[in-house]
Order: sequence, then C-alpha cells, then structure tokens
Amino acid sequence: MIGLLIALAGCASQEEALDATAERAPGGAELDVSSNQLRVDIIPGESTPWLDKQSWIASADTDWGSLEIDILASVRVSGRVTGYSPTPFGAEVPGADQTPVEATVSLIREGTISGAAVTTEEDGSFALYVPPARGYTMSIIPHDGQHLPFLVTTSADFETATDLGTIDLGYGEPLHGSVLDENGAPVRSAMVHLRDLVTGAEGAPVLSNDEGRYVLRASPGDYEVVAQGQAGQAVPRLTQVVSVVEDVSTRADFDMGDLGVAPVYGQVVDQESGRAIRDVRIRFSSESLDSVDGTLEIETETDGDGIFNRSLLPGAWVAQLIPEYDSAVAPSEIAFTVSATATGLDLGRVELPPRIEFRSVAVDDFEQPVAGAAVNARELGFDGYIHSTTTDSTGRFELLLPPSPVSLMVAPPGGDLAVTNVFVNPAGEAGSVLVSRGQRVEGRISSVGTGVGFALVEIRDISGLLYATALTDPSGFFQLRMEAF
Repeated sequence: MIGLLIALAGCASQEEALDATAERAPGGAELDVSSNQLRVDIIPGESTPWLDKQSWIASADTDWGSLEIDILASVRVSGRVTGYSPTPFGAEVPGADQTPVEATVSLIREGTISGAAVTTEEDGSFALYVPPARGYTMSIIPHDGQHLPFLVTTSADFETATDLGTIDLGYGEPLHGSVLDENGAPVRSAMVHLRDLVTGAEGAPVLSNDEGRYVLRASPGDYEVVAQGQAGQAVPRLTQVVSVVEDVSTRADFDMGDLGVAPVYGQVVDQESGRAIRDVRIRFSSESLDSVDGTLEIETETDGDGIFNRSLLPGAWVAQLIPEYDSAVAPSEIAFTVSATATGLDLGRVELPPRIEFRSVAVDDFEQPVAGAAVNARELGFDGYIHSTTTDSTGRFELLLPPSPVSLMVAPPGGDLAVTNVFVNPAGEAGSVLVSRGQRVEGRISSVGTGVGFALVEIRDISGLLYATALTDPSGFFQLRMEAF
C-alpha cells in the first residue's frame, strides 16, 4: 500500500532528530501550514537549468545574518495507478481488478512553490520531478469519479528518487443520492463531487442523470459532498459532510429548494460622462437565498450598450462590477434583494466611478527619497488587479487607482532598504510612504557545495506575502533587508 512506500511522520524520537537537522535537510525546517512561517523561494536562473524553483522553510531559530541554503536537483517520483474496472450495465462478465487508471497525480508542498503534477499514461504509469523535501501532499484524482475513489496522502517525504510501485485505488464504497428541487422534481446535470476535509483536495465531478441521481466512489473516511449547478446555471451550491464506512453504501440527498428565477437587469455607465461601458464583468454572489441554505455565484458581461441581464434566485445579493484592466473607470459593487414574488428587477443605471490619480513619494528613515523602487498596488477584492510603476529620481510615483483601499508594496533597488507593505486609501491624503530599513539578511545559495549564481531569492510568508527579494551573485551570495516579522 502507498502508506508503506512513503516515509511519513514518525515517532517522537524521529521528530527530534528531524528538528536537529532541520537547517541541513532538503526543503529546510518542518512545514507547518497552521503557523505563519517564513519561507525562502529560490528561482534558479538560466545558468543552472537542472535546478527547479523551490522553497526552503525557515525555523524559529534561523540565523538570518548567515543563511546557508543548499538546494538539490529534483528527484524522480514514479509509480503506476490501477483500480477496479466495472463491467458495463447488463454485461455478464465480471469487472477487472488492477486495471490502468487515467488520473492526475500531484505533489504539492502547501504554502510553497515546490511541486508538480502529471497525468498518467495509458498503462497507468506516471513519473514527475519535485525538489527533494519533506511535507508533500500527494493526491491521485481519477478522471472517472463515478467508478473510482481518489486518494490523498499527507506528510509525504521525498528526499531521494522514489518508485512507489503499484498504487491500487481499488473500487471504494458507493456514495449516492438524488438532487431535487423543493417539489421533488429532478435537477438534471448538476455537478456533484467529493472534497477531502483535511487537504481540500477535490475529486472529479459527476453529473446527475435525468432522474436527478448520481453515484460516486470513495475510500473510507470523512468527506464533504458538494452539489452545484454548472457554470451559468441558477442552481445553488450545497454541501454536507459524510462518513464513508467500509462495505457500507452511503447516501447523501440534496434539496435545492425553489429554483424559480427572476431576471435582473440594468445598464453600466461611466459616472462622469454617462457613457455606456461594454465588457464589464458582473459577478453576482448570494449573501443568502430565500429557499435554501446554500450559495450561488454567477457571472455575466455587459453588451455594447452597457446592458446586462441575468436570471437569479430570490434572496440577498451583491454584484461586483469589474471593468477591463486598462479601463479609466474603477470597479464597484452594489447590494440588492430579489423578491420571491418579483417578475423582474431593474437595477437601473449603475455608475462606475473614475479612477483616482494617486500621487505619493517613497522616503527612507532620514526623509531621503527612494529612487528606482518598484511600486505595486493591488486592489482589495474584485479580481485583485495589480497596478505597477517605478519611483522617479525624487522618489515620487503616480498611479491610477480605484477610490477604495489597496495594498501597496514598495520594493527598493539594492539591498539597503526592505520591501515595505502598507495599506493606503487613494481617496484620502496621499502623504508619503516610509520605506523600512528592516533587518539585514545575508546568505548563500548553493547546490552540492557549488554556489548558484543569478538566482532570484524571495522571502515570503506561507500566505505568499513578499518581504524581501534579491539576486545572487555569480558565487551564490546575496544580501538584502527584510521588515521585522
């Protein structure tokens, strides 16, 4: 079985030994996604094409003044995936065990840039390459969720090339049910899939048939069953947690409530000129639905006259209006309610405000301008558009931003100042942005003792927030400054 082939977390003495060698181990310290660890992302340059991008995890006692990080070429992880192949309905021959399975095999270190994914060959075999490290999550997701279960293994260690041999998914246990509306009528072509409660890995979806019925296969364990409409359908997303037990058929039925819809329409215009705006993406998200405890997200776009029209379920809604990236108008949102008795809802003319010319200046602790710094402003919410520029010789910069708070990152050139992250409201007083001096970080990136030159080094937290960046010199050395963490 796969659990015997992958080195998993062991006893207390093993954990103590791992802690003692954490700084020297491939991938760094133990990965704990429940804490806000710092990681060092290494993206090798063209001079070392045999090295893949990878993350090194810092420990609580990491010496940031003298980092020694040794990265290795990726190791090969291979195997073969098989499962039970059922006989078509009505056939008299039995199904076959250990037949090749078409599946997606992935290895991911959550919260890092290390990982890879591949689709199995016709014979079920696979081979992928990942940077050597501990703490991978391995998932095998068959493309046929109706007849085969998926498999997820956590805390998988791949520090050397590993042949996993044959991984047999078996047949699993049946998980079935019906998707109906409040009148008991079948909801056809609803998508139903399983989600692993620990890792969030999701199995392939199946569609409910003309009677609203579906069948999935699952290995024993706890799952979330998700039922929802296909893209564009006004069918809510419902979930329920189930426990699949060996040799027991599990049933999970879904009542989608009243699926009667009402058209919601309007026109999107420029607030200043009154001009209709085309190609504005409108994302409708339910805050609550009248007839069911579920959620629904559905999108549409405005036409050449700025008109939109979409049928929605009764309930409380928020619509995010997102113009094209280079538009002169800013995104906005409106809240509204669709009544159960409404035959339609006219939202009228929805005005998008103009972007604001946000001007500021980046200065250091001594009020000296910071020239040549990269400035990235990320919109909060909507699609998280990033607007970028560079400070001039006087530290000044200008951006067209929405009149709502944004996350501003200033990355100064060289290693004398730290990357600085702040929240600003473009509609308020601009003032200046104080670029932190931070703490000094020095180190060397090597591979088997040889320096890795011209590699991009980024220090981030598990969420991906950038704290510092630098480029190694020809010998693999780098230095930078990092905000206090």
